Amino acid sequence: MAQVGKIDDFRPEVEPWTAYIECLEQYLEANDIDKEKHVAVLLSVMGAKAYGLLRNLVQPEKPKDKTFGEIVDILKEHYEPKPILVAERFRFNRCNQKTSQTVAQYVAELKQQAANCDCGASLDSALRDRFVSGIKNEACQRRLLSEDRLTFAKAFEIALNMETADRDTRQLRGAEGEWTSEANIHKVRPVKTNMCYRCKGKNHNANECHFKETKYHNCGKIGHIRKACRTKVQKSHEKKKNVPSRSSRETKYVTAEEDPEEELAILTVNAEDDERYKATFAIDNVDLEMEIDTGAAKSVISHSTYLKKFSHLPLQPAKVKLKAYNGGRICVLGQLVAKVVYEDQAADLPLLVVKGHGASLCGRNWLTKLQLNWQQIK
Repeated sequence: MAQVGKIDDFRPEVEPWTAYIECLEQYLEANDIDKEKHVAVLLSVMGAKAYGLLRNLVQPEKPKDKTFGEIVDILKEHYEPKPILVAERFRFNRCNQKTSQTVAQYVAELKQQAANCDCGASLDSALRDRFVSGIKNEACQRRLLSEDRLTFAKAFEIALNMETADRDTRQLRGAEGEWTSEANIHKVRPVKTNMCYRCKGKNHNANECHFKETKYHNCGKIGHIRKACRTKVQKSHEKKKNVPSRSSRETKYVTAEEDPEEELAILTVNAEDDERYKATFAIDNVDLEMEIDTGAAKSVISHSTYLKKFSHLPLQPAKVKLKAYNGGRICVLGQLVAKVVYEDQAADLPLLVVKGHGASLCGRNWLTKLQLNWQQIK
């Protein structure tokens, strides 16, 4: 009779011990193997690493002298020690949907977290309550809270349908919301031939410029050459106006370093979804997807995003003026300073909060502190 199926070595990094034993039991049944041979089969297929561990655990006895059930229990106690109930329930109650997770992925994680919570007959209600509390879509959350006699299965169905409808609508309409402000800021298409503010060259950004460490002797500042010196342009303008340099606020384009007392930064907003590069950052342990914008001098979020995700962080005054690419003024409400984690990097970074709503932008002030994984982003 031909053998049915195949059992590989046990690898704890791939699957749990209990799942491996479940597959082995089906293999033994499918091949009609006598119970007297179950121990021999288990010891033969588990692999050298698992067998060596078992041999050490049962010394001075031999593994072959143990029953099938005893071997399973000994290795289960080693590979899957009984979890601490309070800790498992704590993790379950902190399980919120991550930015990158779909509804189905979030449900799978919730069920996995609940497996060791010993909820018993209240499992469905526990899953439902955590699902409603942890889902990231506010509109969906409001809908679920308005449902009478809501079950976990019904909540999952509603959220899944709303996620699908939202995705389809975005694909049909083609764009996300744009920045809004008192200055009536509109989206602008990014210029394909970016001009470097350090040398006035094209086809490279300022972070890659050969002159970023160059000191221009006339102004004494590092990071540009003569033809790109804005101090010279500002002084020429002030001379014509016959006003003092520090008291004047007439210059329209001043980099963030020009005046530490009241900074003016240029902010651009990308237009097309397929032209955007995005990355997810953990800001004070809250995941946030941001657009990478080398044209933005500062990293910013909208006020609506602040209220939704970071209202627990106090807003500090920000002496910064922001202008959009088209020259319109953007209202800055303040800034917060938080620990930002990206992959294995961490830094305390400022984040401006602006009036209105729209995509979150990762600007040059963050890009100088964090090395992004461009291969993954692109």
